[in-house]
Amino acid sequence: MLTQWQDKAALEASESARRKVRADAQDIVGGDLDVGIVEQVMFDVAKPPQLGARLLIRPTSMDPRDQLPQVRRERLSN
Repeated sequence: MLTQWQDKAALEASESARRKVRADAQDIVGGDLDVGIVEQVMFDVAKPPQLGARLLIRPTSMDPRDQLPQVRRERLSN
């Protein structure tokens, strides 16, 4: 599941609701849940995803000072 918030304050305000949803999901599925919070720096799609669309997340780690200028140049030139 992927959830996005407008800003950090909205993320923090929804913590109790997220905790309940995770607990309910764990009761149904069992096992352990792996929950991560990441910052999105770039979103590039041909069209917005529709409700029920599959989600593939590819975690990437980089030093933004090294990579983002190059990514921006490549994206802007295409």
